Order: sequence, then structure tokens, then C-alpha cells
Amino acid sequence: AVSVPGGLHFVAPTELVELPSKGLLYPEGHPLHNQEEIEIKLMTAKEEDILVNKSLLKKGVALDRMLQSIIVNKKIKLDDLLVSDKNALIIAARISAYGADYNAQVTCPNCGVVSDYSFDLEEKELKYLYEHDRDDIRNNENGNFLVTLPKTKVEVEFRLLRGVDEKALIQKNKKNKGVISLTDQFKTFIVSVN
Repeated sequence: AVSVPGGLHFVAPTELVELPSKGLLYPEGHPLHNQEEIEIKLMTAKEEDILVNKSLLKKGVALDRMLQSIIVNKKIKLDDLLVSDKNALIIAARISAYGADYNAQVTCPNCGVVSDYSFDLEEKELKYLYEHDRDDIRNNENGNFLVTLPKTKVEVEFRLLRGVDEKALIQKNKKNKGVISLTDQFKTFIVSVN
């Protein structure tokens, strides 16, 4: 129940959002370990205010603040979420607040023609990295993955990006005036080589 001025109380409606990770990639002890879904509140005027707050937008934190506000389990921190799970929350919040139709203008990269397009956000197919038909990618016990490179036969351990990694890349992008080297990106998700 949520209290509002004047002593009124109401129950905030919530929904369950399927996690692309199915919770399998979070370590033991993490609130999402082996959890296939996460519960979020539906957006209210409070979250709308967060999304249009000029100060938060300028700092680039409005979306994260809105997401943290709608996550029911306050033990879950955005910096610890896998980027794919965070994106699932963004899409679910967008659908519940504004509907599944997302209208946009799309520019053809070849000819430059601008066309109106409508995306149906509910027409999504979740793909899971751990459910693949590749023999060269293996899961290890800590939620990371191992792949043997085809030419060099070097074994690389990598992990999926989390919210904190995404923030670091955004900061590096700002600092480097929009240029992030592939090396910097690789350093973010490669855990070890051989």
C-alpha cells in the first residue's frame, strides 16, 4: 500500500516482467539468482516527472531513476542488472505506460529517405545466450561464458554487460567525445584469455 497526503492509501498495481537471463546468470546471493521474472510497479505521475526532469535528463540518469523507482524489490540495484534484463524493464514500462505502438521516423542509411514507421513493442522474441546451438560457447559456474577462438584456439572467458559497465562506457564515450575504441569495449566484457 502507498500512502498519499490526506491519509489515503492505495495499492500500486504491479506486473511481472520476464527476464531474458531467466536469473541464471546472477551469482548466488543476488536477489535475481534463478528468478525468471521481476516485479515492477506500473508507472505513475511520479515516474513521469522523473522522465521529464531537465536536471536528471542533462545528467543522463532519468531513465535509471525511473527504473529504480518502479522495481518493487528495493534490494535489486540497476548497476547489478544485466543490460539485457534492464532493457526488458524499459520496454515493459514503456508498454504499460504508453501502449505497445512506438511510432518513429526511420532514415534509410543508403539513400537518406525518411519514412514513418510503427514498431509493435509486444512483438518481441526473447533470445537466450545460454540456449544456443553453438558448440564453441560454454557456460561456466560463475555465470560467465567460455569460447575457443577458431583460428588461434585461445580460450576466452567473457561476461555479459551489467548496468555499471554500461555507465562506464557512456562516461568514457562522453570523455572521448563520442569515440570508444574496440579495445575499451573488449576490456569491459573479457574476463580472461587462456
